[in-house]
Amino acid sequence: MKPYIIKQGRHYASGWLGRLLNIHCNLESIYIDGKFDESCWYEPRNNDDKTDLNKLFGLGFGLSHHKNSVRFGWRPNFREKGKIDIYAYVYDKSSDEHISKYINSVLCDDQFLLIIKLRCDDYLLTVNNKSVEIYNCEQDPCWGFYLYPYFGGNNTAPHDMTILLGIYNKSKYNDAKNINTSSKFVWL
Repeated sequence: MKPYIIKQGRHYASGWLGRLLNIHCNLESIYIDGKFDESCWYEPRNNDDKTDLNKLFGLGFGLSHHKNSVRFGWRPNFREKGKIDIYAYVYDKSSDEHISKYINSVLCDDQFLLIIKLRCDDYLLTVNNKSVEIYNCEQDPCWGFYLYPYFGGNNTAPHDMTILLGIYNKSKYNDAKNINTSSKFVWL
């Protein structure tokens, strides 16, 4: 898996500028193998933004991901050290507010599987075989940008954090599962 490092005091993972050029077209689904390093767990901030969701990975449609996107959000489970809660995080053109729904929790240093399925009028987001559906009010453009790790809301990373991600379309994911690819990933 490829490491994405968010430096202390920053929002974006390293190398984010080059990833702005990663355009997707006509996707039906995307598969993500991931792992949160133990550095991703942090104590809650003592401010109004302590429950903001960080962004893990997703798809923006058209030119504005704050108007039309589907992605996974995350934050530490502040009741259990070493556990990360993962959420569906969606912006729909019909609203200026995002929609978020808890999906599942994972442990730091444990590998997990995320799946986004783009369906006719909703999104299906899965974390390790637990799924949620979020209604999509309007047809998405058939193209957009991949959205990579981002820390915040408003707060910046309290220390350096490392997230590992392997990103596939369905056929490449199935190919990778059929051969031992613990260190080989196909990047989109």
